[in-house]
Amino acid sequence: MTDTSLKEKAQLQFGTGLALLVAALLGATVIVPAETGYDPFGSGAALGVVKGVDPAVHSVYSAAPVQDQVRFTLDPFQSVEYKYRLDAGDTLVYGWHATAPVVFEMHGELDGAPAGASERYHIGRRAEASGRFAAPAAGVHGWYWQNRGFETVEVSLTASGFMASARLYDRSGVREVSLSGG
Repeated sequence: MTDTSLKEKAQLQFGTGLALLVAALLGATVIVPAETGYDPFGSGAALGVVKGVDPAVHSVYSAAPVQDQVRFTLDPFQSVEYKYRLDAGDTLVYGWHATAPVVFEMHGELDGAPAGASERYHIGRRAEASGRFAAPAAGVHGWYWQNRGFETVEVSLTASGFMASARLYDRSGVREVSLSGG
């Protein structure tokens, strides 16, 4: 290697190291406090990116997440809808499984939206799905499942997160479901 290429390599390594150091410092002093409210150095408050954690929000997330498990039996061409009450930013982790493919739609009815309006998140036909969901706005968010086959199908849902309650929509009407923590 020539002296010029060694010098360029050393400059590149130094620049890369410096960039990583700056990124780590910005992450610890600005990004983490702004995104999470955790401000170990006090820099977030000093820079005005965080003014501390709202006690109401902090109390919600200090509690243990709620866990819910439900099962639905769907006769041919029957449907059911199950949704959770979530505030904006509340998250849940979910997984559902059906004994045969079903038509499904994951959607939300946002607080303050016109009656009947909903936001669609996922739609399709399958026998299972899982993931993490963060509510974009306060409202009820969940799933609609419909059995379009000629055999009875069982749908099982497991969810864990910061949901306040659940709402079941079936041929009997609409029912509120209370959830317990932990």
